[in-house]
Amino acid sequence: MTSLSYLTNWIGGVFRRSVPEEPVADAQVANVPSNGWFATHAHRKGGRYRVIMHAVLEADRSEVVVYDDAEGCVWVRPVAEFYDGRFAALGEGNSAG
Repeated sequence: MTSLSYLTNWIGGVFRRSVPEEPVADAQVANVPSNGWFATHAHRKGGRYRVIMHAVLEADRSEVVVYDDAEGCVWVRPVAEFYDGRFAALGEGNSAG
Protein backbone atom coordinates (compact mmCIF):
# COMPACT_ATOMS: atom_id res chain seq x y z
CA MET A 1 0.00 0.00 0.00
CA THR A 2 1.42 3.40 -0.92
CA SER A 3 1.75 6.04 1.75
CA LEU A 4 -0.87 8.20 -0.01
CA SER A 5 -3.46 5.42 -0.08
CA TYR A 6 -2.64 4.58 3.54
CA LEU A 7 -3.16 8.23 4.54
CA THR A 8 -6.41 8.44 2.56
CA ASN A 9 -7.70 5.24 4.19
CA TRP A 10 -6.67 6.46 7.63
CA ILE A 11 -8.31 9.87 7.14
CA GLY A 12 -11.47 8.24 5.81
CA GLY A 13 -11.61 5.81 8.72
CA VAL A 14 -10.92 8.38 11.40
CA PHE A 15 -13.11 11.19 10.17
CA ARG A 16 -15.96 9.05 8.88
CA ARG A 17 -16.79 8.53 12.55
CA SER A 18 -16.68 12.24 13.37
CA VAL A 19 -19.86 14.18 14.07
CA PRO A 20 -20.90 16.54 11.26
CA GLU A 21 -21.26 20.22 12.10
CA GLU A 22 -24.91 20.21 11.12
CA PRO A 23 -27.27 17.43 12.18
CA VAL A 24 -28.06 14.95 9.43
CA ALA A 25 -31.75 14.78 8.62
CA ASP A 26 -33.50 11.41 8.56
CA ALA A 27 -34.16 11.84 4.83
CA GLN A 28 -30.43 12.24 4.23
CA VAL A 29 -29.65 9.07 6.16
CA ALA A 30 -32.13 7.21 3.98
CA ASN A 31 -30.16 8.34 0.90
CA VAL A 32 -26.75 7.21 2.15
CA PRO A 33 -25.30 4.75 -0.35
CA SER A 34 -24.09 1.33 0.76
CA ASN A 35 -20.48 2.53 1.03
CA GLY A 36 -21.56 5.07 3.70
CA TRP A 37 -20.43 8.17 1.80
CA PHE A 38 -22.94 10.99 1.39
CA ALA A 39 -22.56 14.50 0.01
CA THR A 40 -23.11 17.49 2.26
CA HIS A 41 -22.32 20.23 -0.30
CA ALA A 42 -22.47 20.83 -4.05
CA HIS A 43 -19.93 22.98 -5.91
CA ARG A 44 -21.36 25.71 -8.14
CA LYS A 45 -19.57 24.20 -11.16
CA GLY A 46 -20.85 20.71 -10.40
CA GLY A 47 -19.60 17.93 -8.20
CA ARG A 48 -20.70 16.83 -4.78
CA TYR A 49 -18.55 16.80 -1.69
CA ARG A 50 -18.69 15.79 1.95
CA VAL A 51 -17.28 18.11 4.61
CA ILE A 52 -15.16 15.99 6.93
CA MET A 53 -14.07 18.64 9.40
CA HIS A 54 -12.61 22.06 9.97
CA ALA A 55 -8.88 22.11 10.73
CA VAL A 56 -5.98 24.52 11.27
CA LEU A 57 -3.30 25.01 8.62
CA GLU A 58 0.05 24.62 10.37
CA ALA A 59 1.91 27.19 8.24
CA ASP A 60 -0.13 30.23 9.23
CA ARG A 61 -2.71 28.91 11.73
CA SER A 62 -5.58 29.76 9.36
CA GLU A 63 -8.78 27.73 9.50
CA VAL A 64 -9.46 25.35 6.60
CA VAL A 65 -12.22 22.98 5.54
CA VAL A 66 -11.26 19.36 4.88
CA TYR A 67 -13.64 17.66 2.48
CA ASP A 68 -13.75 14.70 0.11
CA ASP A 69 -15.54 13.41 -2.95
CA ALA A 70 -17.22 10.06 -3.60
CA GLU A 71 -14.04 8.70 -5.20
CA GLY A 72 -12.09 9.29 -1.99
CA CYS A 73 -10.00 12.29 -3.02
CA VAL A 74 -9.45 14.53 0.01
CA TRP A 75 -9.36 18.31 -0.47
CA VAL A 76 -8.45 21.26 1.77
CA ARG A 77 -9.64 24.82 1.20
CA PRO A 78 -9.58 27.99 3.33
CA VAL A 79 -12.85 28.49 5.21
CA ALA A 80 -13.42 31.88 3.55
CA GLU A 81 -13.21 30.30 0.09
CA PHE A 82 -15.39 27.34 0.97
CA TYR A 83 -18.22 29.50 2.30
CA ASP A 84 -17.99 32.35 -0.24
CA GLY A 85 -20.73 30.87 -2.44
CA ARG A 86 -18.65 28.25 -4.27
CA PHE A 87 -20.35 25.49 -2.31
CA ALA A 88 -24.00 25.16 -1.33
CA ALA A 89 -25.16 22.98 1.54
CA LEU A 90 -27.42 20.24 0.24
CA GLY A 91 -30.94 20.18 1.56
CA GLU A 92 -33.05 17.25 2.60
CA GLY A 93 -33.26 14.51 0.00
CA ASN A 94 -30.43 15.87 -2.19
CA SER A 95 -27.44 14.26 -0.53
CA ALA A 96 -27.07 10.92 -2.27
CA GLY A 97 -23.61 10.46 -3.70
